[in-house]
Amino acid sequence: MDSFEQHQQIQAKSARALALLSGLLVCVLAISVFIGWIFSSVALTSIQPGWPTMAPITTLAFALGGAALCGLAVLDQRSKKRMAGIGAAGIALALGGLFKLIEIGPGLHLLGDDLWFSETAGRVAPFTALSFALLGTCIALAAS
Repeated sequence: MDSFEQHQQIQAKSARALALLSGLLVCVLAISVFIGWIFSSVALTSIQPGWPTMAPITTLAFALGGAALCGLAVLDQRSKKRMAGIGAAGIALALGGLFKLIEIGPGLHLLGDDLWFSETAGRVAPFTALSFALLGTCIALAAS
């Protein structure tokens, strides 16, 4: 094995480790925000008191995206069923982002922003919905 192939293997391992770490951090963030919703903690549901809270559906999308990213980082590409599951998670994330973008304009309510926490739930921001649509698309394509 020459030095170029060794360098490529090291880069691939580093990229997978970074993807795994990023996915885990996103999952921890999502879990902490869900805990904040359960215990009505503004410190966990908002960046700063007085700022908008993260919508529970956004938290769910973060958890789904983080878990899919972790799956892409650790799973063997030859595992067809598991890769199909990750691809399905990516498609669900992309569709959720697209539905949110569609409902923002005319003020429709296709997916509940209040998902179990109706009293003070925030709404998904347009750029957040677009980011989830793009991330879901990338995950689905990477899993295919």
